[in-house]
Amino acid sequence: MVAMAMVLFGLSGGSLSAFGHHRLSHMAFTWPLIAPFALYLLQTGTPENQLIGVAGLLYLVLTTGIVSGFQRGLDEALTTSYERLSRVGELTQVSRQLEEANRGLDDQNDRLAEMNDLFAGMLDNSHVMAAFLGRDFRFQFVNEAYAAAGQRPAEEFIGQRHFALYPDPDNERIFKEVLASGKPYRANARPFSHPDQPERGTTYWDIDLLPVHDSKGEITGLLLSLLDVTEGTRALKQLAERKAFLSTILETVGDGLVVSDASGRILNVTPPLCRMYGYDEAELVGQNISMLIGGHDRMRHGGYVEQHLARPVKKLFKRTVEGEGVRRDGTTFPVEVTITETKTDDSVLFVGTIRDISERQAMLAALRQQQDKTEEANRQLKLVNEELEFLSTHDNLTGLPNRRHFDEFSTRLWRRAIRHQEPVAILMLDIDYFKRYNDHYGHLAGDACLRQIGELLGNTASRPDDIVARYGGEEFIAMLGNTAMRGATHMANAILDQVRLAAIPHIQSEHGIVTLCIGVAVVVPDKGARLEHWVQQADEALYQAKMAGRNRMALAPDP
Repeated sequence: MVAMAMVLFGLSGGSLSAFGHHRLSHMAFTWPLIAPFALYLLQTGTPENQLIGVAGLLYLVLTTGIVSGFQRGLDEALTTSYERLSRVGELTQVSRQLEEANRGLDDQNDRLAEMNDLFAGMLDNSHVMAAFLGRDFRFQFVNEAYAAAGQRPAEEFIGQRHFALYPDPDNERIFKEVLASGKPYRANARPFSHPDQPERGTTYWDIDLLPVHDSKGEITGLLLSLLDVTEGTRALKQLAERKAFLSTILETVGDGLVVSDASGRILNVTPPLCRMYGYDEAELVGQNISMLIGGHDRMRHGGYVEQHLARPVKKLFKRTVEGEGVRRDGTTFPVEVTITETKTDDSVLFVGTIRDISERQAMLAALRQQQDKTEEANRQLKLVNEELEFLSTHDNLTGLPNRRHFDEFSTRLWRRAIRHQEPVAILMLDIDYFKRYNDHYGHLAGDACLRQIGELLGNTASRPDDIVARYGGEEFIAMLGNTAMRGATHMANAILDQVRLAAIPHIQSEHGIVTLCIGVAVVVPDKGARLEHWVQQADEALYQAKMAGRNRMALAPDP
């Protein structure tokens, strides 16, 4: 190659001598020979050939006087050549660095292999189940805990697709999302049913699913770790169910519960109590229970507790008292409190069951009010009944008993007289010339006259065993129990005197005043005696008094 370069350079030198100067025709002769060969040496030769190529190009530049455009091209070619020469040195240095890096990489691979062995040992000895899945969700590694839980050797998992062994659409969707998004997934106490172990029922697992990246950041698979938390989760569920059950009971009962210690500090409250007093739970816990107590008991509560704790024998088991509660807004309401004492290892606690008795007291007040109204209504009803009874048994005009009442009373009195063989007096009374009085003075005056005579008769015969009744029109009748003839005549004369003293004007009478006629009959009835007969006897005696001149009495003949 060096010899060929010298031949070319010699030809080019001879040409220059032959022509004697530099011309374009001379350049046209030498350029096609030297230039391509020099460029070839620069591009494909060894460093020595590249130096020859550079020398050839320099020769052309120095001997041919290439135009400025070619000169710039040559400069660029030279620059590229020098850069390549520089790169050769750099590549040599890089090669040495790569050798050193390879040696370091071998060391790291050895250490990595040791760490992998250590990591695999740790996984196999861990109670946490671990598995590595490829992008196709096929098992590439499972630890001993995973294999034991699956009840098969670890080797049988390798190459198997996860969802062929454990089909679960929801889990498969989650695995795909982690693979697509690169974001890890974590779930606590996720329920799972083993398709090949139905006797286990529903189990619960803490799940961690982590995407694994290679050095380029690409996801190569998923690391799955599982922790069986079935026992703990079931226990928590049972505890939660029991708590929910108790909460439901407490909510349903409606009474509020408050737990306090010996100093009165509130430790716990139930939602019904918070609603009852208008507080949030956080506002009550830690406060003194006296804030819920109203009236004089608020200041005395602490002393009550101290006295109770100082007693050797406690008497505070389910004690129920009534008091006053204070709401958050300051309003008070009546409460019923049942206090129970309980003990822990090192303290005494008091449990208060508080019931709002506002409705009860309102109902009691309403009941008392209704009872008062009922009593008043009964009293009014009694009065009305008495009035109705009076109206049904008394004359509406004079207020004296009517004939119906007289018949009932006289029958009872007559029977008693028969039993006890007592005398009975019957008086028939009639106002003298009452028709004339009505015709002269009018019916209103006549009614007034009847009322006045009735009042006089009622005041005269006032014993319990006596009765005076309006018998009809201007006629009256009296029956006197246990009254002999002497008493009967005395009563008749007293009545006549009372009427005369009333001096009711009656100008149509020869006496000038209202007077009476009275017929008197007295008998001690035997068992066969009839009351109607002796009423008739008194009426006949009345007739005799009228015939004798009125304003007098007449006696019926003795039996």
